[in-house]
Amino acid sequence: MINLGTLESIKLLIAALLTYFPTVALGGYLEALVAKKMGDNTPEQFGFLTLNPLVHTDILGLGSILLAISIGLRILFGFGKYIPVNFDNITGKNRKIKILAVLFARPFANMILVFFSLAILVFFLGGLMFVVKSGTTLAASGSITASLRLICLSLISLNTLSFVIYFIVGLFRLFMLFVMPNKGNYSTGVGIMLFLLPLLMFLVLAPYINFLMSYFIVSTEKLLTVFTG
Repeated sequence: MINLGTLESIKLLIAALLTYFPTVALGGYLEALVAKKMGDNTPEQFGFLTLNPLVHTDILGLGSILLAISIGLRILFGFGKYIPVNFDNITGKNRKIKILAVLFARPFANMILVFFSLAILVFFLGGLMFVVKSGTTLAASGSITASLRLICLSLISLNTLSFVIYFIVGLFRLFMLFVMPNKGNYSTGVGIMLFLLPLLMFLVLAPYINFLMSYFIVSTEKLLTVFTG
């Protein structure tokens, strides 16, 4: 027999999968597209200039989400595949600005998804404060609205943490490009960071991240409510 706890975990898993695949697809596609626009076709040659989520799915990144749910965390950690970029192909006027655009394209996509999800949650689904005041359990409720709220909150959770992860990775790549340009291929280092950063968040930072994210969501919702009357 499936109990309430199992049903909640199943709903969380479904919401997480519905969150992970569009997140990595949009982030990876945008990074590949910006790289091409800036002069480098390497991501396109490797097949990353696509919105197909399977192309951008990383086994460890997806496994991080499954691990988070299995141990009862309500925050999602995950990442997509590393997008190879040859920055030597990016030349011409404003080269450094072009490189910055490529390096931070993915966290920009994460930020867009966060605010899009917040807007949907606040304006169409009653917002998080409604859930807190009514005492509704998001995953346990069977309503379509509650399920959509759960998906929005999952999108906010995953993309907020992905923004932090990819922003740090972007700074690392920027450092390697301009401070230590003779160190050769550093894609292995990026891969290690993509593994270690979520692990650090799991083991050390999860409670603090959970608090800050809840505070961020509620504060943003109050702000949007004030401006929209």
